[in-house]
Amino acid sequence: MSFKGCLPVLIGLGLSPSFVSAQVRQVGGHIGVATSFVTVTSRSDPVTGKSTQTFDDRIPLVVPIGISVHTSDTTVVDFEMQVVTKLHPAGSTDLNIAPGIVSDLGPAAVGIRLVLPIGATPSAVGLIPLINKGIADLGFGKWFIEAAFPIVYHGSGATTDSFVSFDAVLHTGIAF
Repeated sequence: MSFKGCLPVLIGLGLSPSFVSAQVRQVGGHIGVATSFVTVTSRSDPVTGKSTQTFDDRIPLVVPIGISVHTSDTTVVDFEMQVVTKLHPAGSTDLNIAPGIVSDLGPAAVGIRLVLPIGATPSAVGLIPLINKGIADLGFGKWFIEAAFPIVYHGSGATTDSFVSFDAVLHTGIAF
């Protein structure tokens, strides 16, 4: 078959909707602010001597920024970065990479994230179960509130310096 004979077939294939183009993949995102209200660790803090810290002991300001890929009407794969600034006591600004998946169950959404604190000493990795609730449709996006519960392992192996932390975090922001 010559090229001229194939040309109408190729044009027809190019103009016809494909299965891939028929599947709508919506990309969105979110930005917000968050803070931890309580942190419980399996070891005492070297400065305060406490294994439980509240807002009186430290105030972290977290700015989560995410890009979301809606894989279906109810499921989102989310690629989040969290800029963490230690306001009290004054400290460093850190970066967490926290990809995850969120599923809309109707009244609320639930999800799980993997958290990777960049440059953490000792090294750290954890999971963040979360519950998310849309509060108001703003036209250009949705205002939401989220409760997140990071569980993070700090260390490498079963050394004496290794410990686990648990946080209760409140997060609010705009999803678009």
